[in-house]
Amino acid sequence: MTTSLESLSEELLVRIVSFTERLSLPSLALASRTMNRLVIPELYASIDFNRASSDTGVEFLIPLTYHLLNNPDLATLVRSLSIRDVFGSVEDDLIPLDEGGDNNFRKGWPSTADPKDIDALLRGAVGDVEDIEEGKAKLFNAVRDGSDEGSIIVILISKLPNLRSLDIVGGMTNAGRELLRFVQRVAKRKAPFDRNPVLTKLSDVLVSGWDEKYPNSPDLLGAYLELPSIRRLHGYQMGNNDQTKVTETMGALGTGSSPVEELELRASQLYGLDLDRVLKSCRNLKTFIYEVGHAWAWYPLRTSDIMNSMTAVEKALENLVLEHSEYVSDNAEDGEDSLTAVSLANFKELRCLNISALFLGGFKQNEKADLRSIFPASLETLHITHLGDPTFCVPWIPSALQQAIEHKDLVFPGLRKLTLQGAFLSHSYRLEEIKGLVHKAKELGIKTVILAGDGTGSRSWIDSDERGWGIDEEVKWKECWGNNAFDVATFDVEWDESGIRKTKITA
Repeated sequence: MTTSLESLSEELLVRIVSFTERLSLPSLALASRTMNRLVIPELYASIDFNRASSDTGVEFLIPLTYHLLNNPDLATLVRSLSIRDVFGSVEDDLIPLDEGGDNNFRKGWPSTADPKDIDALLRGAVGDVEDIEEGKAKLFNAVRDGSDEGSIIVILISKLPNLRSLDIVGGMTNAGRELLRFVQRVAKRKAPFDRNPVLTKLSDVLVSGWDEKYPNSPDLLGAYLELPSIRRLHGYQMGNNDQTKVTETMGALGTGSSPVEELELRASQLYGLDLDRVLKSCRNLKTFIYEVGHAWAWYPLRTSDIMNSMTAVEKALENLVLEHSEYVSDNAEDGEDSLTAVSLANFKELRCLNISALFLGGFKQNEKADLRSIFPASLETLHITHLGDPTFCVPWIPSALQQAIEHKDLVFPGLRKLTLQGAFLSHSYRLEEIKGLVHKAKELGIKTVILAGDGTGSRSWIDSDERGWGIDEEVKWKECWGNNAFDVATFDVEWDESGIRKTKITA
């Protein structure tokens, strides 16, 4: 007997929809009225634009905006929006639409609709985001003739009341200025958003740029921080090449004005005063992930700038990742307070710490330090990276860590997991350098994990999986150029009574 889709339970049909590839969803929606009803929420939940540029534009941006303006019930279904490619304006040499219609690269406002109806629809949408007549006229013209895609994006996202996740590329195009201005005004509750708030459910944002070489301006980062529902903010390749004053949006941040709970800055190097303003704005930051260093950030990097800024969050922070890219040493200045060791003893709520050996011992600072005083007593998990790397790890780090472990009851009585990461695959002799540390940790009942890499290449050039985001790198965003994961193996290492090392790869 033939079984039709209609004979299956709705619960099973929902599961079928959830496992269907996105490109097949439109076809599945045409199978029946029931399937259409079940597929539509899944189809509209995530919108992802591909293949755009500053001169050719985003092909279907205008048709989708028109469709959702005409169907606000469908707009309520959108939870996630991504425009990873760069968009443009006439100032960026965006190829004009042919008398408002299509060109060879992007679609215009529908020719089948009455122009008066389109005008009325757009004037209503513009009136919801602009309060001054001059501003309304300027925005309407830019949207109606399709000359500024940043303006169209503003109209689009202002009409997505349940938007929770946003990933729109910033960068060096003029079209981004309207988006920046919009986010700033929403965050500051400027009219008309004091009466008609938007983006009220936006909780997760990725700020990245389209340039593969230079760092990207952090101005949007500063604007997003004060959105009312922002909780997790991830930034990629943030910074400026040569900065001497605070970024305008950072300077506008108020103390304790941001509700963000997780802040991640990857392959980034914020100007010291920018970072200070950012962290002072966070009133309840629980997780801070800072992978510092960028090849083309040309101002000096100083550990003291980072640590001075972090005093603003030391009472609330529970999870901290303090890492660096392979470029970090390029920004160290000999003879100045640059890459020195840190102390985290005042971070009384810190439970999870992932830190490079560089920040424990400093950059090429060979005088051994006592690490027993730098850790907070609250620590439960400790992850050390770049162990044994002659560029980033001074030789005395393993023995100093062992000394701290030997005094576990005084240093961090709740420590239950220790992860040691280094280029042990290609430099197995480095395992001998951590032998005493591993022995002592296991003897004290601390779960000890060894992550071994091969120490080759930069993430910018190797062919590997996309690296996840967040404290456990489990958050998924669209691919960022150069955001590749290092391949590491999990080792189980034992030494027998005669000192012979036995190594087993467990994962």
